[in-house]
Amino acid sequence: MSLIHYDLQGHDSFANFVSYPAPGGGWTAAVNPMPARAGIYLICNSSHVRAVPPRPANLYIGIANNLRTRYRSRSESVVHLGLTAGDLAGIEVWYGTVHFWDTRTLRRGGGARWGDPGNLNPPDPRAGRPPRIQRPSAAIGAGTTVRNYSPRLTGTVDGQDFDLEHLLLRFYLRAGAVNFPGGPATNTNTRGAGPAATFTNTARKDIKVLVNSLNNPTFRAILPAGASW
Repeated sequence: MSLIHYDLQGHDSFANFVSYPAPGGGWTAAVNPMPARAGIYLICNSSHVRAVPPRPANLYIGIANNLRTRYRSRSESVVHLGLTAGDLAGIEVWYGTVHFWDTRTLRRGGGARWGDPGNLNPPDPRAGRPPRIQRPSAAIGAGTTVRNYSPRLTGTVDGQDFDLEHLLLRFYLRAGAVNFPGGPATNTNTRGAGPAATFTNTARKDIKVLVNSLNNPTFRAILPAGASW
């Protein structure tokens, strides 16, 4: 069994992207709190959940070799549209990096059972604190860290090339993680009709998917060899 780990430790609210009236007239510049580094990001709009009638949260997953550059036009659009922090309070973004271990590397590091029930992060006993995040690399040794996030996020796992952006999207939509199974997504090129609508594990071994995100629990699922999400 191989392991693919999405380490989404960065987090911000789109409410922090807004512009405000400046002293003496005019407006402050568009705010862009994203870091100037490569990564994968997940945008969740949960404001629909509180609507009447309620609708599922919307999900978008993307990649960039420079997150700050990617979000520059989005922060400017917030200003152009006159949106307020209240308008955007239900839209959040998580971002981070991707790491993977093929079956041979995982066994050699003694981590074949990493992420199984009982081997996840225990709740932090300090009240009000999120669970501690213990990264797999801290327990089983460094795997392969993805360095290039554009134009396609590819990882070679057990001899097979996989689109790791597509895998994360299908993980949330089909594996029952968080509140998104079968819910709406705006990744139209990835989730559209035809073969791109599913992700198939073409390797001969199962894939364990592990997602850590700031202020959220650890989510995991196993995609058996030959199976699809």
